[in-house]
Amino acid sequence: MGRAIDVKKRQAKISEYVLANGFASVEDLMALLKISRMTVHRDLDDLERSQLIQKVRRGASAQPSSIFESDFGYRERVNALQKEALCKAAATFLSDGMSIFLDDSTTVIPLIKHFPDFKSLTVITSCLPSINEISKIPGINLIILGGEYKSKYRSAYGYFCISTINKIHADLAVLSPHSFRSGSVFEYEQQVISVKRAMMDNSEKKMILMDNSKFKQTTLYLLAKINEFDHVIIDNLVPRKIIEELKTQSKGLIIVKP
Repeated sequence: MGRAIDVKKRQAKISEYVLANGFASVEDLMALLKISRMTVHRDLDDLERSQLIQKVRRGASAQPSSIFESDFGYRERVNALQKEALCKAAATFLSDGMSIFLDDSTTVIPLIKHFPDFKSLTVITSCLPSINEISKIPGINLIILGGEYKSKYRSAYGYFCISTINKIHADLAVLSPHSFRSGSVFEYEQQVISVKRAMMDNSEKKMILMDNSKFKQTTLYLLAKINEFDHVIIDNLVPRKIIEELKTQSKGLIIVKP
């Protein structure tokens, strides 16, 4: 029993270290925890199976890939200033009395700090960090979507979540994808797509926020074509070639500077 607890604590330390630093070599982890190379590899295998980190050559990474999405806590720290700027621009499209779907992305969370500027909003989400922040704001009508909770993503998914979404028609869906490529946006898991797609299908207008990191990676599953969104907000660090592409493909492109 004691050994099982030790393993759990050790793997938690490895996960925390990788998420804090973005990458950790096998040698780093051996020195940090004073354990053998074989033990490090066993722990990394366990953590990768739990989808907490990605095992790579010579160590472990928190960086996303086409089949791996980083932990919520790590994603929250990436491009924080850009996300703030995107959400400041997004807030200009809100007005009193609106109903809004918020997805599970860390990119949309800074939008919440603008909600107190309005007398009344209805916000619908399944994302626990968003729920916790919105619940502190007076005057917000908060609708919480249930479903199967996934701790890595801090959100709920599945049949019950989608069933509730399908009973609501909102004024606006505010989303952020995992990646953009060739006029389309992509996600890393089909269950995530199902929830975001339901939000889009049950909204009058759709808005997508993308910081420059969304253009540096690829993902397996198609979420939507970029021209399905009424508002597309990006930061000024997106490559110029892609900006020109978006100008021809999107309905309403806004470029912000952090």
